[in-house]
Amino acid sequence: INIETTVENDSFADTDVTVCVSIQDPNGETIRIADSYGNCAAFSSVVITQNCHLTHPVRWDVDSPELYKAIVEIVKGNKSIDRYETTFGIREIEYRAGEGFFLNGRKLMLKGVCAHQDFAGVGVALPDDVINYKIKRLCDMGANAYRSSHHPATIELLEECDHKGILVMDENRVIETSPFRLEDLKEMILRGRNH
Repeated sequence: INIETTVENDSFADTDVTVCVSIQDPNGETIRIADSYGNCAAFSSVVITQNCHLTHPVRWDVDSPELYKAIVEIVKGNKSIDRYETTFGIREIEYRAGEGFFLNGRKLMLKGVCAHQDFAGVGVALPDDVINYKIKRLCDMGANAYRSSHHPATIELLEECDHKGILVMDENRVIETSPFRLEDLKEMILRGRNH
């Protein structure tokens, strides 16, 4: 597992930090812990990378959406000053020309929808219960894929799809190469990369 943590220092002094990462398996058992050290200059950021090797990982699949959890803590001195948790699935994705899409080595027919993330009478600011309802209905219909039309999906939608075994094509419909739009695209990719 390649772990990348961006640490931002918004203070007036350079500071030494420790990034502590623990990985929990799908059953909630802590299986790996990694600590890395770095220095972050005043009013800047630093990317700290770590690698953890898991023996016989459980794969995320549309039929068995097994999720791991990374718990990242920023420690200064002996005090935890920030904490972030994220779930992720371990999977192998491949597209073979002339053959199609493969997930974890097996060919998979994508059965999905192109859906707007809105709901009648509610609009686009959906409560989690409405998102969960919509994804459950898609699962009941036999869907295993979701295309977010015509804008990036919210984190809440991505998380629900992770838990329900739904693959997502996170769409960006603004085809433009201005620095502003390229930054939007980069942000969308980084925001959704664990999903």
